[in-house]
Amino acid sequence: MTDSDNGRFFAFNQRTNTVTAGVMLVVLYAICVYLVVISFSAYVIRTDWNGELADSGSEVTDLDNLIYLIKQDENLQSQINDLQAQIEATNERIARATATRDTVRTEAQAAELGVSRLLQQGEQHLKRLLPRLEVTDRDALEPRLAARADISAGLTQIASAAFLDDVPEPEITKARETAARIATDLEQANSKSRETAQSLEGALSDMEREHEMRSHHLKRQSSVETAREKLLEKLPADSEFRARWVSLGGWGFINPLPSLVKSQTIMVTLLATIAAGALGTLVAYSRTAFLDLANPRVSRLLITLGEGIAAAIGIFLFAGSGMLMLTQGGGSEGRLELSPFTVAFLAFVSGFMAESAFSSIAKFGRSVFSADKSKPEDKPETDQTAEDKNGDTTNDAAPVAETREENDAPRPATGRPIPRPEGT
Repeated sequence: MTDSDNGRFFAFNQRTNTVTAGVMLVVLYAICVYLVVISFSAYVIRTDWNGELADSGSEVTDLDNLIYLIKQDENLQSQINDLQAQIEATNERIARATATRDTVRTEAQAAELGVSRLLQQGEQHLKRLLPRLEVTDRDALEPRLAARADISAGLTQIASAAFLDDVPEPEITKARETAARIATDLEQANSKSRETAQSLEGALSDMEREHEMRSHHLKRQSSVETAREKLLEKLPADSEFRARWVSLGGWGFINPLPSLVKSQTIMVTLLATIAAGALGTLVAYSRTAFLDLANPRVSRLLITLGEGIAAAIGIFLFAGSGMLMLTQGGGSEGRLELSPFTVAFLAFVSGFMAESAFSSIAKFGRSVFSADKSKPEDKPETDQTAEDKNGDTTNDAAPVAETREENDAPRPATGRPIPRPEGT
């Protein structure tokens, strides 16, 4: 590769860096301006609404109270809607439980009728067979006929009962088969009756539980509606401030203004400070890199931007610590209210003059940490010292003045006085 090729490559690379840095600078400009505008808009809205609410004479005294009541109203309305949906679902379950109860009750009644019919058939069959049995079996079967609950046992007894000698064998076999069939059908009918009775009991229990659940939901809904009515007395549904707050929440995620308005003033001030510091840094960088025809680089842009933001945060912390009188009225007792206009302006200046800002911070740090760490040691009083105390004091004023002048002299970071030029 020749020198001309190297030169062209270097020029192309420099133009690419310039274009990239320019595009990024424009994008960062737009972001910082947007953040400054949106943060100060939130601050202006909070200040304006707090003043209007304070002068309205209503129970809503400030913006935070307004936002709380609106949020509380939304929660109560959501609870009412949820409870209404639960009540409707409970009504549907009650309707299904009622239908199930009616069906099971019909089945239970049919099962009971089947059991009654089979008991009647078994009783008639035993009464027909009773005269044809031996005396022993006849005496054992008569008490079972008297108690209808023992019909099934009586039918089972026929299988082993002894018949009279004059009863034909085919008739005995048929009588035993009929008794066995009726006993089997009766057992199945009793089982079906018990199952339907249990199902009916479960359906009734479900209905009772759903009714209790609906009663609980209705009481809860009444309580929530009462709480919402009390809230609407403080903040009516057609309130102007409510309508203004609802209209403020448009544009979805691209509009962070409602979230900033809900934030405390110091958080809005912090955002404005960082954005203003970054904006000042971008202005300084554009003037240095483009107007002065320097070689702009993306890495240098990002580093400078970080330094400007750090300087802006330093100004914010410096103001928040109370070392700068940048507070304003309107805050409650014990609440820090920084003026965002002043702090943002200082942040912009600190970002624009980052080097000077860091020099001032370093100078302040040296003045704090360079203080004398120890007091001068006490020396024992000598005869000369006593003589000076008791002697002539006419010349004491000059040394004192000289010492005071020496102490008033500017000091470097080491804490020692800087020698003054002769003649001053």
